[in-house]
Amino acid sequence: MSNARTATLSRIRQALNKRSAAVNIEEAFAKLTLQTHSPVQPPLSAATVETFSGAAADNGAEVHRIETLEELPRWVAARAAELDQTPGVVVSPQFADAGLQWAPIETLERIRQGTDWGLARGYAGIAETGTIVSVSRDCPSSSLFLVQRLIVTLDPADIVAYQEEVWSRLRQRFNGQMPRTVNLITGPSRTADVEQQIQIGAHGPKWTDYVIVG
Repeated sequence: MSNARTATLSRIRQALNKRSAAVNIEEAFAKLTLQTHSPVQPPLSAATVETFSGAAADNGAEVHRIETLEELPRWVAARAAELDQTPGVVVSPQFADAGLQWAPIETLERIRQGTDWGLARGYAGIAETGTIVSVSRDCPSSSLFLVQRLIVTLDPADIVAYQEEVWSRLRQRFNGQMPRTVNLITGPSRTADVEQQIQIGAHGPKWTDYVIVG
């Protein structure tokens, strides 16, 4: 047991006017951390994917649907043309082995300038809040937060009802060892710190597109 923890437990015992705890605190703590309690979860108003799409739209994201991943480059090109932009697109390493043909889109390995877009594959979506989940082992955080427009693809099977399901999936995937960083993204970046006025793009993308594939 660490010196800091020993000192803390000693102070607790002194506060309780006891020379020693009646139980082994280390064993009790271990048991407590292993206990799981099902939280109260509000029922979803619709099916999981539909609830996610509605919540994401409420948060300022735009939700789209394509049938196959092979359509993604054409969709990105069409989206750029629709917005009358010619951005460089920072493509996450997740797509490296997908065999996608990006031309004439300019793809980048790292952020080049403030007008670049980022493209990543989401680890999960949370229907209750319309949140995208990404983990550091899959996608560099810079591709999520240092771009002007963030595009995230998501498989419908990876959209879960509640956040608690995401943590269960992560523990199973990584055998109980959580990744270094888990990013939860709920719509475009925003803050109200300045004169209580909502500012979009304060510390991340100004726009977010969620593309459900399948």
